[in-house]
Amino acid sequence: MIIERLEEVISEDALKELEGDFERLDEMWRIYRSECDRVVKKWTTLRLALIDYSARLSGLVKKIEEEIEELKVKVELGLIDEEKAQHRIEYLEERKEALETELEKTKTILQKYDQWAISHKRAAKLVGDTSLVEIVAKLEELKKSGSISDETYNRIKQELKEILSMSAEEYSLSPEAKPSEDSGSQG
Repeated sequence: MIIERLEEVISEDALKELEGDFERLDEMWRIYRSECDRVVKKWTTLRLALIDYSARLSGLVKKIEEEIEELKVKVELGLIDEEKAQHRIEYLEERKEALETELEKTKTILQKYDQWAISHKRAAKLVGDTSLVEIVAKLEELKKSGSISDETYNRIKQELKEILSMSAEEYSLSPEAKPSEDSGSQG
């Protein structure tokens, strides 16, 4: 039985072209992973600002609810005029509705970009997030310098813990989770 030579089955030009294609894919993968890491880190930082904004909005809504409740009690006790209180309550309810709308928009943005970040972290097989370490260090620095209150510090620290636990649950640290450094072309 006669077996053809390799060059008769597939040309050297076809192999060189295929090698170039795989090298191009390796480079595109490297760029994708790098960009994914950059964008996810950027989102992590922006996410904290949105979480803080959301917490402030929630706090304002709660204060408005408390003021409305207080006004109703004062009317019931005869401490303030009912008509005057009703005007204030109407204003507060409009303000509360606007804040709740803003809060809902913020939550929608958080959900959308969180899902995007998770999807791309999975696709790029990114493990961990070094920017969280930097953010925790900055948070500690802000607390020590007195730039933020204990309440803000604790709220953001809790959010960071949630992010870290999400990362631990979402991403395996197994060898399959991260392509090896020598997985590029062997040229």
